[in-house]
Amino acid sequence: MLFAQNLLTLLVMIKVLDFCILKFYDNYVISILNEGVNLTVEMSNNMSQIALDYYKGKRFVYISHRLHNYTVDSDVYTEISKMKTLDGFVVVSDEKPSIKNALLEKIFLNKPFQIFNNIDDAILWADNIPNIKQDIKSIKKE
Repeated sequence: MLFAQNLLTLLVMIKVLDFCILKFYDNYVISILNEGVNLTVEMSNNMSQIALDYYKGKRFVYISHRLHNYTVDSDVYTEISKMKTLDGFVVVSDEKPSIKNALLEKIFLNKPFQIFNNIDDAILWADNIPNIKQDIKSIKKE
C-alpha cells in the first residue's frame, strides 16, 4: 500500500495543561507530556475529554510524541480503548526504553497501535488510517 502524503497540515489549536501540551490538527492530536509525569487515568480522561470535545464526533488519531521520560498507568489504555471515535494510537520515540514501554502498552489498547521513531512517519500513518482500516477490512473478507 502506498500512503498518500498530505502536503499541508495546519495546526488548528494548542491546549496547555499543567502536565502536557495538546496540539490539535484536522484528524489527529499530538500530545507532549512533561518530564517525570505519572499519567493517571484521571489525567488521561481529562485529555480524552478535551479531544472528544474538540473533534465533536469526528474520527481522529492520538499521537504520543515522547520527548520526555514519564510513566503511564496501564489502566489508562482500558479507558482509551472505550473511545469510539479514536481510530488509532501512535507512539513516537527513538529511545529504546520508551519503545519497550510502548510495546507493553500496546497489549492493553484495543485500537490500531503503531510505533515510529519520527513524527513525520506518525503523521503520515495518521493521515492514512482510513485507507489502512479499509485494507484490513478487505483482507478479512478474503
